[in-house]
Amino acid sequence: MKYLLYSILCGLLIGGEVQAQQLFLLAGQSNANGQGDYNKSNLYSSNLAFEYDVLKDAVKPLKDPVGQKWKLLETANTGTILPAFAHSFTNLTQQKVILLTASRGGSSCNKKAELGTYGTWDKEGELFNQAIEKTDKAILKTVSKLSGIIWMQGERDANAINDGKLTGQEYKTSLISLIKRFRLHYGKNLPFYIIQTGYQSARPKEGNDTVRLMQTAVANELKHVFITYSETNLFFEKKWMKDNVHYNQDGLNDIGLAVGKFIAGQVTHHNENTKLITNQIQKQTLWYNTPAAHWLEALPLGNGSLGAMVFGGTDVERIQFNESSLSTGTTETVGAYQPFGDVYFHWQHKNVTNYRRTLSLNNAIHTTTYTVGNVDYKHEYFISYPNKALIMQVTASKPHVLSANITLKDAHKMQTSINGDRLSFSGTLENKMQYEAIVAIKNVGGKISRSDSSLIVQNADTLTCYLVAGTSFLPFSRRNYLGVSPHENLDKQLNETTNIPFEQLKKTHVQDVESLYNRVSFSLGKANYSVPTNERLIAYSKGIKDLDFEALLFQYGRYLLIASSRKGGLPANLQGIWNNDFKPAWYSQYTTNINVQMNYWLAEQTNLSECHFPLFDWIENLAAVNKTAQDSALKVPYGWVAYSTNNLMGGPSKWRLHRPGSAWLSQHFWEHYAFTGDMTFLRERAYHMLKDVVQYWENHLIETKNGKLVTPDGWSPEHGPFKKEEDKKPYMGASYDQQIVFDLFSNYINAANVLKIDEIYRHKIETIRSKLLGPQIGNWGQLQEWMEDLDDSTDHHRHNSHMFAVHPGKQINPDLTPKLAQAAIKSLDARGNISTGWSTAWKINIRARLQEGNKAHTLIKSLIVPAKAETTSGERAGLYMNLFDAHPPFQIDGNFGYTAGITEMLLQSQNNIIHVLPALPDEWQNGSISGIKARGNIEVRIDWQKGELLQCSLKPKMTGLYQIQYKNVLKKVKIKAGKWYQLDKSFFN
Repeated sequence: MKYLLYSILCGLLIGGEVQAQQLFLLAGQSNANGQGDYNKSNLYSSNLAFEYDVLKDAVKPLKDPVGQKWKLLETANTGTILPAFAHSFTNLTQQKVILLTASRGGSSCNKKAELGTYGTWDKEGELFNQAIEKTDKAILKTVSKLSGIIWMQGERDANAINDGKLTGQEYKTSLISLIKRFRLHYGKNLPFYIIQTGYQSARPKEGNDTVRLMQTAVANELKHVFITYSETNLFFEKKWMKDNVHYNQDGLNDIGLAVGKFIAGQVTHHNENTKLITNQIQKQTLWYNTPAAHWLEALPLGNGSLGAMVFGGTDVERIQFNESSLSTGTTETVGAYQPFGDVYFHWQHKNVTNYRRTLSLNNAIHTTTYTVGNVDYKHEYFISYPNKALIMQVTASKPHVLSANITLKDAHKMQTSINGDRLSFSGTLENKMQYEAIVAIKNVGGKISRSDSSLIVQNADTLTCYLVAGTSFLPFSRRNYLGVSPHENLDKQLNETTNIPFEQLKKTHVQDVESLYNRVSFSLGKANYSVPTNERLIAYSKGIKDLDFEALLFQYGRYLLIASSRKGGLPANLQGIWNNDFKPAWYSQYTTNINVQMNYWLAEQTNLSECHFPLFDWIENLAAVNKTAQDSALKVPYGWVAYSTNNLMGGPSKWRLHRPGSAWLSQHFWEHYAFTGDMTFLRERAYHMLKDVVQYWENHLIETKNGKLVTPDGWSPEHGPFKKEEDKKPYMGASYDQQIVFDLFSNYINAANVLKIDEIYRHKIETIRSKLLGPQIGNWGQLQEWMEDLDDSTDHHRHNSHMFAVHPGKQINPDLTPKLAQAAIKSLDARGNISTGWSTAWKINIRARLQEGNKAHTLIKSLIVPAKAETTSGERAGLYMNLFDAHPPFQIDGNFGYTAGITEMLLQSQNNIIHVLPALPDEWQNGSISGIKARGNIEVRIDWQKGELLQCSLKPKMTGLYQIQYKNVLKKVKIKAGKWYQLDKSFFN
């Protein structure tokens, strides 16, 4: 207690000046002592950096080796992280920093890991008490309060874990105890900055991995605990090891610089550079400390038509790109979505330190930063929707250092041409589609020359690259899908873009993306962006609680839709807009028995209605193409039908006719109206689509002996009874067909009612709907998949086709049809949780509709597991390291379906009832979500604490009487358009 009083007294003595200087303690074991080279360490200097000398009770300028041997605490043998830390921290903050050390080589955190007389930080040892004593002396001498502890320890405990003397949980418990003991003396919010332990040669990695995992878990669970550096596991391959255990000075300097930047971002917002760092930490980002080794580790950018995967290389940088219309198909054959090309930058930057590549979701900017020698490099990339181009700029901390060979390669092997400062290629696919890509380079300083195959930039200060790509595809023109050469349009785009300053292009891009992305915020608690995304994924899969990672993946789905589906373009295909294969799985096109629909479940719910329009355009074109097709299977007297998979022109894969596909697709037209209230859209587009398909089913149904109307030739994708996936026999009255037709008829009836038209025909469809064979309950209490009671309780097929009535339909609901809901639960339980990515995402949505929050959360956990980049097939869900969903292989519907499922867990409105927190899992004790939409064009914000609603805020676009439900309480409330209404828990009492 007396030490806490010392800190308070110090704060009172210096008042506002306490922020003018910072006091940090570096504590831990051998590498904290410093085994580097002080000659390399002291290249970093600052007149604002000082050290507390405990032997002289004095403050002196910082210089390695730091520290003094005092009691059990040791001095640095040679070089430490501290001069590099001070250099980084003081440059960013311009604040005075005083540093002290308290470390002992070989010391353990847990008593069970103690080796000989090396000491332990456990409460049974003396190291903690001596560190407190030394720190108190520094506080009194400097009249400062302790600003934070930098903790660098774990190797000894890792060895004990390998030897079976210690468990990971015991290490975690001891680390938490240590932090709490420090905070008992210096305040409950004392920051604790962890530098994660690296590997040791001749020792198994498992122990160190366990320590790192537990350190991450502690950072996730305790407030103001941060992982500030995690790249030490790469030090052997970077040759940054002095010996089997200790880091050399290159490694120590890299740690010091990075930790200095991180902590600077925590303690002040006054310096502009620090603001950028702080924002990078706090904004939602994916980040990695190594370049991408595989395509599925690269990070995606897109503007709805142009997509790119950025690898972040430093020796050679690769940007692989796609354009949404480059396909080998026609209106008769499906073909396949194609890769377009690659841009390569041959930098030859080696011996890189301080590497980081980041994708900021909120502004859709990819940034790569690193240091070579004493030069810092920064690469920024984005794909602009307003300017229709990929734009990249490279800068450095020193002038005249940017030199690179730049090449452009056509994926289809056409020759690249060079004209001045431009590279280009063009060609024609076998379907006569023309394509072209152009890269323009601009430099400030230095010069540009050329070779036979590349542009050569030498000694530039700034380098800016612009890429445009396009085809002769004529969008949504029914059968005439070939237009003019793209060259003239691309040349115009490029000329306009290169004449706009980079910062203006960037500003316009950010404003465009943020206008969509920033509509929705979602928090489940503390974010931990100090750990690389791939390590967070691995840690999560091993049981480390990281709720913010679940929230990050939710926003990633929204980011991907913004990047792959924009007005005027094509809809997101099976891989969104990103593809690296000439023969991608399932053609990377549009499959109508779940996949393309799932891509857009999130559009209306998460306030991205504009991104929905490419799907409407494509569906209308598909209908027109199929109505004029020569294929006898597509010739129907009314309405239209489609095959299971179709391309961007409307051409099919003839693997299987999918009659209910057009009805399911038409649901999206109704849902857009239901969420937006757009009467013009309903009248001019949605109603015509719905009625067209209704007329097909009105004439296609047949009547059974008991008077029920059924579909005569159904199919439950993608298998027949008794697990026969190859079964193509048509089945009468398949539940999937029946449920989709019921939904179609219901949407049409609602549309006719809203528009007050076609009363006679509407009544006819109401009568037909009443005669439909509805959902049935089978002999083991299941929701039947077939008209006959044939279901096998051991069937674990990935498709949940007979659950359509639960989601995305609305025929089955726990409150309105409880027996059917219980039957659906029975069937879903039998299906099991182990499945492909998209299937798992669908199950999350279904569980949410069945108000089973904990089961939905279990599925979330089963989805967030690492998938290997080389895995191309299987039945096990997962995420690749760039968080793309694994079917496997990569299918983006799992990402989109996951985001929709999260929304369904927090808000539902499918039955004219706004249901708040219908499926909140126990693990989401505290959180908030804002900006999501309920049907009726109502913007919603929900806050909850300790698993209970705190407040629900509603902002309708239309005045009306609305039904609001929380738990089992249903209330009616009249609210006016354009105003926020706040309802707390007491409203539902």
